[in-house]
Amino acid sequence: MLVKQVTEINDASYLFNTGTGFNSQDYLGCHLAATGRAVFRVWAPHAKAVAVVGDFNDWQPTRLKLLGSTGIWQGNSRVSMRGTSTNFKSQRPLVR
Repeated sequence: MLVKQVTEINDASYLFNTGTGFNSQDYLGCHLAATGRAVFRVWAPHAKAVAVVGDFNDWQPTRLKLLGSTGIWQGNSRVSMRGTSTNFKSQRPLVR
């Protein structure tokens, strides 16, 4: 099962980054997994760090991890219920 999930993630990342992923709404954003946890993904290629905040974590940042060189950040967390408010918080690199 895990191998299938990893393959689907790699395929979706590849399609997104080549401009041929026409169903990104099914991959990016927040989606409830079969495990009952929420999976968060956002494309932020120039971000230095990305976190998700919301009702579920008392608005304390939960860091996401960068998936290789795709520019897609991903993480998961326990969410108490559907309809929970969430937002992504990104940190940009300094521009001089």
